[in-house]
Amino acid sequence: MSGFSAIVGARSSPETELHAARQLRFDLAATKSRLEKSGGPETGARLSEEAGRLFNRVNESYRDALGRVATTLVAILSKELDEVLSDYADFKRAAAVLDFEDLLQRARTLVRNHDAVRRALGARYRHIFVDEFQDTDPVQAEILFLIASDEHASRWQESSLRSGAFFLVGDPKQSIYQFRGANVGSYSQARAAIKQQWPENVIQITANFRSRPGILTYVNRCFEAPLSALDQPGYVALAPTIPAADHGIPCVAKIIVDLPPDPRGEEIRDAEAAAGAELCASLVGNLKIRGDDGMTVPLTPGGIALLAPTGTEVWRYEYALEERGLPIASQAGKGLFRRQEVQDLMALARTLADAGDTLAFGALMRDPFVGLTEEELLDVTAALPASPEHPMLPRASRSSPIQPK
Repeated sequence: MSGFSAIVGARSSPETELHAARQLRFDLAATKSRLEKSGGPETGARLSEEAGRLFNRVNESYRDALGRVATTLVAILSKELDEVLSDYADFKRAAAVLDFEDLLQRARTLVRNHDAVRRALGARYRHIFVDEFQDTDPVQAEILFLIASDEHASRWQESSLRSGAFFLVGDPKQSIYQFRGANVGSYSQARAAIKQQWPENVIQITANFRSRPGILTYVNRCFEAPLSALDQPGYVALAPTIPAADHGIPCVAKIIVDLPPDPRGEEIRDAEAAAGAELCASLVGNLKIRGDDGMTVPLTPGGIALLAPTGTEVWRYEYALEERGLPIASQAGKGLFRRQEVQDLMALARTLADAGDTLAFGALMRDPFVGLTEEELLDVTAALPASPEHPMLPRASRSSPIQPK
């Protein structure tokens, strides 16, 4: 076995107790501990140091080999794609169509090479406002700068901007579209170009209207170092506008979830759901909050909002909350007609249209608009008079007297 096959074989070899699972990484701490137990502290320290040195040499060679393989694969793929890109260009010419990238490239060529066009666009669009500028790619930035400039420059960063022609707002912390060409470097270059010509026109927006001081202190501490590193736009600390809460409860807390060894994905989500539901249940009735009227009242289930990423199996969390008797109204992953407010309106309309629609009436009583629990609905049902059509079943309608126990 030689060459790339040998590399793959070595990577896929059975792991020892000293290897981290599914990784080419040596657990030096565990190695040292075992060697010290078997050969004594001095011998164990010497052998573990030698083992670490040898592993680093192997790891360096392995990474170098993978890099060479990757470079070769990229070169082969690039060559194979040349024909595909050529066929795609021929197709667009034959069909007389342009894709989004073509529109940007040709627009830039137009304003870069035809000064009359650039000046005409500048006269037509005297004031340009761009929000979320951190999502702008270099081609888009050049087009904007050329239109907002008096004279064409060899580099768009050196363009002479007209006074008041260009206004941009951006936040480098939110630059997340690099996969489509948007680079925070374009934001930094644009800001530097404006600051060089109009220093007083660069204003730092620091006021935060959403979070309390404790959260912003944590955010500032986490972001300051990475965004102040080399080739980064720099960090501007956020300042709170909301006063610190006086309830003494932390703004952010972390829950430790107990998991079995090698848990499956559904086991992790169920454990998270159970821990979250347990926390909510412990807060309801025990935590004092200030209402809109300024009065301090115990927390109710309606005062809790749980946020989850798109794609989360929300039903697991709904089940955990219902298990603890907490009423819920879920909006995640639902189309218009599945959203809670639409379901509420449909239940109300059906109840008004048909006084005998027991199902719609029950749904209306249970939804957050009314907020009866299942136990309360059962108590109400047990106290209702029997239905003439079905003597064994109680009759519920909007005209029935409702007195929950």
